[in-house]
Amino acid sequence: MARDLIRVLVVDDSAFMRTVITQMLAGAADIQVVGQAPDGKTGLRMARDLKPDVITLDVEMPVLSGLEMLRVLMSSHPTPVIMLSTLTQAGAETTMQALELGAVDYLPKNMEGGPLGMRKIGPVLIEKVRALGGGATREALKVANHAAPVRPVAPRALRPAGATSGELRVVGIGSSTGGPTALCELIPALPVDLNAAVLIVQHMPPGFTRALAERLNRLSGLDVSEAREGAPLKAGSVYVAPGSRHLTVNRGDGGLTVRLADTPVVPMMPSVDVLFQSLATVCPDRALGVVLTGMGTDGCAGARALVQAGAPVVAQAERGCLVFGMPRAVAQAGLATRVVELEHMAEEIYMTANAAPHRTPVA
Repeated sequence: MARDLIRVLVVDDSAFMRTVITQMLAGAADIQVVGQAPDGKTGLRMARDLKPDVITLDVEMPVLSGLEMLRVLMSSHPTPVIMLSTLTQAGAETTMQALELGAVDYLPKNMEGGPLGMRKIGPVLIEKVRALGGGATREALKVANHAAPVRPVAPRALRPAGATSGELRVVGIGSSTGGPTALCELIPALPVDLNAAVLIVQHMPPGFTRALAERLNRLSGLDVSEAREGAPLKAGSVYVAPGSRHLTVNRGDGGLTVRLADTPVVPMMPSVDVLFQSLATVCPDRALGVVLTGMGTDGCAGARALVQAGAPVVAQAERGCLVFGMPRAVAQAGLATRVVELEHMAEEIYMTANAAPHRTPVA
């Protein structure tokens, strides 16, 4: 039986952009552009009438902006949305707002070189549309819209008997598609007495990771920043990997510090695998790996390294997970110590981070 076509609605005020995006998607035999809209108001009407599987959405538009359209769309017709954003700090900050409003993914516009530059993003756009257009993401959006928020953890309220506030623990979190939305729920739910440093690898380009860190810092009681080379790891601090650089840890006389690296050159930079493998090597007795929503398998090899070193790994459960790719890979490989819905993830992290350190198995 032939696979059903993935139906896409393109919303952009630029006729040029609508044409280029449509032409890029036309290169995929399993994707069909079913409509084009020049503004958010028309986009909402066409989304209601055409019921597309995926929508590509511009931000700055007349009549009704992309953010305004997104806000209404997610309350009335939840649909996987890919935002098209400029590679500027303002574009990155707007993208963060869009992801919080319910957009599932984004793609930075490459305007250098005109049409040729834009067409370079075609393969990535097709990959994202395919990942989001199968129906599972739409159902996950519906669940997420009605799911309970992540439960905030009160300081000391859940500290288990015999817990220690001794050696600093290190929590590595990996996420990709849908990750910013999950992180904006999870990080603010962590309490200020968390006995751990939190290291985040979110697949994003430079500039966007800074905007993510700033957004998380405004929302959270923890100290969130984009990671800097040599920064000491501190309890209650969160470090976001800068775009296109790997985030790892280094052990020195003064304790654990941030180490940023340009190698290995792998498809995903920053890479969850590289972070997890670093934790497994440097501080396995104090590490916890967390794998959130995202397409692909980044984090699976690193999770294996953590488990072999004796460290626990927690994967996000499928229910409410916008793209159950990365967590599925870890769970199906038998590497997840626990599989937890996002609602309970902060509690899981707190209980593990504030418990006594685990022992590394002796070979």
